[in-house]
Amino acid sequence: MAESDLQALQDFFVANPDYFLVVNGMRPRADEARQEFEDCPPPEMPFDEVFVIGFADSAGRLLAMASVISNLLAEHVWHIGLFIVATSLHKSGTAAVLYAGLEAWLKERGA
Repeated sequence: MAESDLQALQDFFVANPDYFLVVNGMRPRADEARQEFEDCPPPEMPFDEVFVIGFADSAGRLLAMASVISNLLAEHVWHIGLFIVATSLHKSGTAAVLYAGLEAWLKERGA
């Protein structure tokens, strides 16, 4: 995803607030998507790149998202910091399929 996708990501977070309610005790903040793009580990934790990845259907609707950090602390160590699947797809098997694809993508890039 790119910064041009901020509104789509924010809309996804608002439409699927379960993660935020469980973890933060409140709905996503108005700047939640921007924070996802700007959030980085502290300076003493070296890394290469932060990826915000969107999983969309054929109509372009966001079904899931992941936030990934490459080479965190050590080469070949990739960290999935967040993985959210649309609430309507919970218990459908979609999360497992998307996660398997994400793992394959990570391995292709050196994780």
